[in-house]
Amino acid sequence: MSDPRNLSWHAPGIGLSRRALLQLALAQALGSAVIAAPRSGSAPALLIYDGRIPRSRAFGLTPAPLALDVAQQEADAWRRLRAWSAAGPVSGLTRWSDYLQARGALQHRGLRVRSEHRQGELIQWEMS
Repeated sequence: MSDPRNLSWHAPGIGLSRRALLQLALAQALGSAVIAAPRSGSAPALLIYDGRIPRSRAFGLTPAPLALDVAQQEADAWRRLRAWSAAGPVSGLTRWSDYLQARGALQHRGLRVRSEHRQGELIQWEMS
């Protein structure tokens, strides 16, 4: 029987140490916390998310006056974005192609990118 104080545990046949496993768990927990809330101090006036992706769908639950789901309203989401007349920060958690479309429309209105962070297949971004 192994000594429980021995921290050099190693998963046989996998090549994954306890340290690496704990680092992965910590990174996942921190990544989830980062996705859960917008980065700026103020609440966004508009949220843009992709309801086909669970992490992005959860991001879409952030309180905001207006939220655009590019999956549900793909046909008119960009028309609604171009017609959006409110002022304030915009936050999104989308795929790269959706981010590019939103960024172009918002830059045309004078908003600038404040942050963008790649998270796997998604990119979390803010403009104001």
